[in-house]
Amino acid sequence: MSLWKGAWLLARQELAVSRVGLIFTLLSTLYLALITFPFMNEIAENSVSALSAIPFDFFFLTVLPCLGFSMNKTMFRLWSEDGITKSLAQLRTMPISLQQIAAGRLIVLLLILTPAIVSFFTLMYVVNGSLREMMSIGQFILYSLFWYGYCVAMSSSYIYWELGYSGRTYFIACILYIIILIPTTIVINLQGGSILITILRATQQGQWWISAAALALGAAVLLLFYRLICRRLHYRSYLS
Repeated sequence: MSLWKGAWLLARQELAVSRVGLIFTLLSTLYLALITFPFMNEIAENSVSALSAIPFDFFFLTVLPCLGFSMNKTMFRLWSEDGITKSLAQLRTMPISLQQIAAGRLIVLLLILTPAIVSFFTLMYVVNGSLREMMSIGQFILYSLFWYGYCVAMSSSYIYWELGYSGRTYFIACILYIIILIPTTIVINLQGGSILITILRATQQGQWWISAAALALGAAVLLLFYRLICRRLHYRSYLS
């Protein structure tokens, strides 16, 4: 079986058993888009400060990449059950290559993340009249593409920890991401800048290269982590 044929087969199987989790992911995506409405409205009306933008910068940096994951019981029981390691151990008993496992998981990531990001930003734009007045649909698409590229890069690194290590290590890695991003976000905003507002203003001015760079970086990081995951799967323990 070819690499991509096997990867697609694994991806379809994973999506088939994650239908309930996908519904929760979609509902969460729509909810998160709605709760950002007041803040995006303040940006459109130029009434937001860099300091008040800290929670939303942090949200976009940490939570948005998580929209590429199915909200199922496996994700909520990483510490206690380590279901991912058990699933990998089962796959290793089958005629499935490590490359197919890695590619299949990254395909699932993209198949979940892409419609989630589209739904998130579409709803954000549709419900916010002030935002539509501030940005044309083309400018907002550029803004959305920047965050899509960022999410692909960041969530790819999550997959590395998910497949390459035990559930507990994966959980600890996610906490470390948060610990690192909290002070980083605060420092940037205290210096008078907001990542969220800066990117929005740049795309509003038609600086398309920022979005193009983010997409290129996302693709490069995705490929990098595909290779790192394949290498890590050779050495990791499959005992939960």
